[in-house]
Amino acid sequence: MIVHYSDKAELIDGLPTQIAQYNIGEGKKDEKTEKCSFAMRVSNNIHNVACLDEVEFIQEWTEEEKIPIKASPVPTPPKAEEAKPAEGAEVPKEGEEKKEEVPTVAEPPKQPEQ
Repeated sequence: MIVHYSDKAELIDGLPTQIAQYNIGEGKKDEKTEKCSFAMRVSNNIHNVACLDEVEFIQEWTEEEKIPIKASPVPTPPKAEEAKPAEGAEVPKEGEEKKEEVPTVAEPPKQPEQ
């Protein structure tokens, strides 16, 4: 990379227009790389001389990671010996006690006294 003064810069006769020259090594692109870019940062030091601060070769790619998901257990059909519950009735699971449901009655809304 070569840094020059602009074409419109007013320089003293005989002053070279080249300010600095930097050799930057070659970056190698990986096979999985979808997009790559090159970024460099040049700044002026306290003496107003251009200095190369940083050079980056940026590679971007998408990687899919497969996460194993546990399959839900297959329900086993009830044995023929067991009595089938009536439709709509809940069957308690093993280790659970059967709970009796108490019907609830909704109270009618109160009317304001007149």
